Amino acid sequence: MLQESSEEKEGIQGQQVNEEKGSRTMPFINSQGPLPGIDLAPVDPYMQVTPAGEIPLVFPSTGMRATEVPKCTRVIVQGTTAHTIMDEAPVTISGPGRGMISSEVCSSSKNVKCSTKLVLQNAPSTRALMDPTVQNGKLPNSVGNTISPSQIKVMNPSA
Repeated sequence: MLQESSEEKEGIQGQQVNEEKGSRTMPFINSQGPLPGIDLAPVDPYMQVTPAGEIPLVFPSTGMRATEVPKCTRVIVQGTTAHTIMDEAPVTISGPGRGMISSEVCSSSKNVKCSTKLVLQNAPSTRALMDPTVQNGKLPNSVGNTISPSQIKVMNPSA
């Protein structure tokens, strides 16, 4: 039978106290709404057509969480469906030309990282302000993040 030393007990108790005080971050899970969740990739290189030919330029790429096609339809958060790693927004607001890497114009946005502890309908949930997104193509043209949560009630404990 193992016994903990007094230092280990204090450390464990201290950690619990810190968690109760809110020092541990708990991000919001992503959902369809009611707030407009936004995915932003600040640098999205695209090819601008000019009379002299195509030149590479940079434009921000924005994906809207409300346009995502949800795969998880049985978990409702504030009246809307919760998002998982399998969800994808079919359209982003990107530059006027084709992407330098993906060669697609205003293509999809999706999360590439997710929670390891919260699973909704056999798929891990995604977290606002933490999990990176890839945007503008199946072969991603840019990497961003969810910059505004789409709901403010349900938090994910796997920060």
